Amino acid sequence: MSEFKLTTVEEFEAATERLLETGAKVGADAWQFRVKNQTPHCKFGEQGICCRICAMGPCRITPKAPRGVCGCDAHGIVGRNFLKFTAGGAATHSDHGREICHTLYCAKEGGNYQVKDPEKLLRIAKEWGVETEGKDIYDLAHECEKTGAPIVRPLVYEYPADKHVRNISDEYMLGSFVLVAPVIAPGKEAREVYLPDGDWYDYYTGEKYNGGRYILADAPLDKVPVFIKAGAIIPVADGEIRSTEDITEDKISILTYPGKGSFVHYQDDNETFAYRNGAYNAVEYTLDGDKLEKKVLHKGL
Repeated sequence: MSEFKLTTVEEFEAATERLLETGAKVGADAWQFRVKNQTPHCKFGEQGICCRICAMGPCRITPKAPRGVCGCDAHGIVGRNFLKFTAGGAATHSDHGREICHTLYCAKEGGNYQVKDPEKLLRIAKEWGVETEGKDIYDLAHECEKTGAPIVRPLVYEYPADKHVRNISDEYMLGSFVLVAPVIAPGKEAREVYLPDGDWYDYYTGEKYNGGRYILADAPLDKVPVFIKAGAIIPVADGEIRSTEDITEDKISILTYPGKGSFVHYQDDNETFAYRNGAYNAVEYTLDGDKLEKKVLHKGL
């Protein structure tokens, strides 16, 4: 087996220059040529805030030409950047999560770290020690407000014993059952996705995969790879939804993915703090294989 060798930035740049020279000789176009010939330069590009998703640009966004090559306007470009960097940044913090877990592990009697306020530690542990599996965005937001449990989580948060997830910074969990793998490099229409142990379903096709391995997932421009863990119970709102005010009980349907799982679906008035005084509904769903059971825990609306 040959020894693995990293390619340096200088070697990449030299190889790129050779490709550009060859391309110029045969009349091939490249974004580097288009940038050089563009006058004036696009302010989005100069400030480093273009979406960098395709290789068709650079675009030049102006009041007279408000859309880029792909048809996206300034709002879409900003939204793409926000979502991409939020997803990547949230996942990247897995290293911090691992360091915190390691510190807490070592914070034991006679260990390397001493707890200065044991009562505070016990209180925080009690507040965060809640079941979060299978909750939708609003359920998770409720838990986050109540306990501090994060909605978006690095994989190491859910699978601390899996050594494969410790350095994965371009995937993240949405709660405990939804795995999202955004594309963070331009021009890609597929990407490798690591699925932790268990059975997983492609959100778009329903195809089932065995976990504990990498798979190759389609990732065209209009699709972010999403996988659902077996046993998930996910409430979804049907129809055109523009805000939480549009979500009513008759518009909610329950998606289930065969396996074992449970979660508590939470609802309040979406506006006030009345839920703190009991003005909320809580319904527990339990899934065993394909059988779904429902139990009302609290009815206050």
